[in-house]
Amino acid sequence: MRLAEGESNRQIAKNLSITPSTARTHTRNVLTKLGVSSRVLAIASAQPVQVSIPALVPQPVPANPVDSLTRREREVLGCMVEGLARASIAARLGVSPNTVRTHVRHILAKLGVHSTPEAVALVSKWA
Repeated sequence: MRLAEGESNRQIAKNLSITPSTARTHTRNVLTKLGVSSRVLAIASAQPVQVSIPALVPQPVPANPVDSLTRREREVLGCMVEGLARASIAARLGVSPNTVRTHVRHILAKLGVHSTPEAVALVSKWA
C-alpha cells in the first residue's frame, strides 16, 4: 500500500518503525513478486481499488490534477508512467535530458508531489 502511494523507502521505514535497509529489502521483494523492475512500473501496474461510498453521503468531486498540465507535460508524464528514464524520454520526444528534467520538475510542482513514484501513484488513481 505504501509503495503504491509513492512513498520512498525512508518514508516507509519511518512510518512502519523499521530500518531503511529493511524497507529496501521488502520493496525489492515486492517488485520481484510483481515481476517489475522499478517502483514506477509497480505503481503503474497496480489495479485500482474500488470502494463503495454510500449514496446518502455526498462526496465532493475533486478536479483531476492532470488537467493543469500542458500537452508536452502530459506526454512526459505518460512516459514516466511507462517507467522510462529521463534519457529515454528525451530520445523519444526529441528533446534534451535537461528539457525533460525541467518538464518533470514542473509536473511534480503542479501535481503537488515530490517524486516520480508519487506522481505515477497520483495519476494511477485518476486512470
